[in-house]
Parts: sequence; structure tokens; C-alpha cells
Amino acid sequence: MSLQKIFTKFSRTNKAKPEEYSFLKEDFTARFMQKISKPIVRFIYPYGFITPNRITWFSYFLMILSSIILIIAEDNVILLFLVGFGCWLSALTDALDGQLARMRGTSSKKGSWLDTALDEGKGYPFFIAMGIHIQDSSGNFTLTLLGNNLITLNVWFTMSIMIICISWLSFMAWFGNWILKEPRIVSNGNIYIVWFFLIFNLLDWFFFLFTIGTILALIWTLFEKTFITPANPIESSNESDSQMFE
Repeated sequence: MSLQKIFTKFSRTNKAKPEEYSFLKEDFTARFMQKISKPIVRFIYPYGFITPNRITWFSYFLMILSSIILIIAEDNVILLFLVGFGCWLSALTDALDGQLARMRGTSSKKGSWLDTALDEGKGYPFFIAMGIHIQDSSGNFTLTLLGNNLITLNVWFTMSIMIICISWLSFMAWFGNWILKEPRIVSNGNIYIVWFFLIFNLLDWFFFLFTIGTILALIWTLFEKTFITPANPIESSNESDSQMFE
């Protein structure tokens, strides 16, 4: 079973969205954000100067602001908490733009493209800020457990591996939605995980574990697509079509 299917097992489609987005499955964290955002959307609906695209940009700049605060936060617990809150608020406002557009009847492909483009690009400045936050004077970070040093790694080499894996996974996910008709998970769970590690000032561990997670996810996805017999009839038909042209 693919990672996409595992993560979407307990998720469901947002019926308010057009049929073309039925491959997006929202988990309980995404649905929680939707419930919070609905009264906010009803409140801002009469104000014409608040447009969906402006909300999309506001959500993006909130993440940029959180990244800047993270760079200067050092070990300040209050600032680290604010970084987590900024990430959460960015995720919340990201749920507003689509709802507002649908309520006003102004949904468009350009708006959807802008939302996707900025949403996909949010993580990169935050990861760079995280790398600056955890690095020492040599550009390294050391994982410690119970006061003992376990391993020292270079921040930017580790981040390069992470970003390559994230980009490759995103690429495969989108083509999985398009070609294999696989579902795609919509989740805000990562926001709460990051917030937890921020509060306890354990970003070095999050940085390391997230990198390992992306590597394993990439390996499993490639393995699953290569060696596991597809249960999806669409996949089988695609394979049959490809054999016809060989």
C-alpha cells in the first residue's frame, strides 16, 4: 500500500470544493482548521478589499515573518512560541482564501495556482531559518541525548538532502494524482509537531528526524511503485497501454 493511501485512509474529500479536487483528502487536523476558519470567512466576507489572493500572500508573509523571528530567537522560549504560533496562523489563513473565493463565487484557476505555488514554497525559507538557528560557528549541529553528544552533522549538507527528497516526493505526488489517480493528503499535523519541538527547543532533533523521514518516504515510494503489484485497475490499464506502444 502506498504512503498516499495509508495517510488518506482516515481522511475525506472536502465536498465544498469542485470535483476536480476530489483527489485531495483532508485529515482531522485540516478539518479542524476548516471549522475555525468558517466564522472568520463569514466575518470578512462583506469587506471587498480583503480578497482571496491577498489572503494567500498574507499567509505566505506570515511564514516569512516567522522564519525571521526564528533566526533571531536563539533560546528565547517566548520567541520560539511566537514562531510556532506564526506557523499555525499561516496555516489557518491558508484555509481562508479558498473558502472566501467559493463563497463569493470568484474561484479561478489562477487563484488556485497562486495558492498552490505559495503554499509549496512556504517550507523552504522556514527550513533555511531553522538551519541558521541550529548551526554552530562551523555550520554544524550536534544531537544530544541525556547530556551525551550522539552525532555531529553539517547543517547545509543535511538540508540539501532534505530539500532534494521533499522536492522529489512532491513531484512524484503530483504525478501520482494526475497519472495514477492516487489521493493526496491535506494535513496541518506538521504545524503542531513543529510547534512542539519549538517550545522544547528541540529543533535540531526535528531537523534530523524530518530529514530521515523524507529519505525513508522517498525510498518506500520508489520501492512500492517498482516491486509491489498495483491494486488500482487504472495502474494496470496504464501498464497495458504502455506495452501496446513498446
